[in-house]
Amino acid sequence: MLGWRNWPTPVLLALVPIMPWFWLVLGSAVKGLPMASSIRVPIRLLVWMHGAHVGPYLHGLHFCFGLGAFLRPLLVRR
Repeated sequence: MLGWRNWPTPVLLALVPIMPWFWLVLGSAVKGLPMASSIRVPIRLLVWMHGAHVGPYLHGLHFCFGLGAFLRPLLVRR
């Protein structure tokens, strides 16, 4: 469902070594749009599914984001 939104990411990352500065900045902006929507959509679906009782689910989702942000540098360093 969300995969089609992320197609610019690998394409633009592959072009980074050959892009001039202006196109690199523009490409980063274009890459950010689908990535932002891929984060917003699951949050919106949680609110849509659980209505007023969405609090614990959003806390769990953001806990997973934080845990991933904490563990990623530890895993990449190895």
